Amino acid sequence: MISIPVLLSVYGDELRSGTMQCAIGRGLSRTGIVVGKLIECALLSACSFACLFLFSWFKNFIMDIILTPRQYEMLAVYFLLSWIRLLTCFAIVSMLTLLSWSMVLGILTDLFLIQILEILLKAIQQIAHVAVYDYSFYGLIAGAYASMEVGKTEGQLLASVLIYICGTTMITVLFFNRKELPL
Repeated sequence: MISIPVLLSVYGDELRSGTMQCAIGRGLSRTGIVVGKLIECALLSACSFACLFLFSWFKNFIMDIILTPRQYEMLAVYFLLSWIRLLTCFAIVSMLTLLSWSMVLGILTDLFLIQILEILLKAIQQIAHVAVYDYSFYGLIAGAYASMEVGKTEGQLLASVLIYICGTTMITVLFFNRKELPL
């Protein structure tokens, strides 16, 4: 549940206080705002994941749990892939938040993406035998982790997820550039 505090710190008072309108009025591009917000979310969540990784390493050290270097490597890969998955969620939430100008919709979307969507896509794939989960960013990241676990590097799967992030950000920029902002 790293995403809610990150979203609240990045977008929390921003929509109500009008600082985006002020920044746009002073010459900052709307593209710069969208990309800057995504980078801010990425940095805050990366710091949180780094703290969680260090905590898990410290916990293992204190409790005298011995992991092999490969297990620590896979733990780091897991945290990295979880961070990329969260970035994809941030890109989608950012799009809906900036286009609707509603933080409530952003938080509800975030909760849906993190808590419900993966389960829903797996159920649809199981029942309808359509590979919706496999081609979603959840399935691509799970496939990348499974491939890395057996020693393969799956750049194609990670590139597909980055396409989700970049594509959603480009759509956000496209529509946010045309959006009339409230005064």
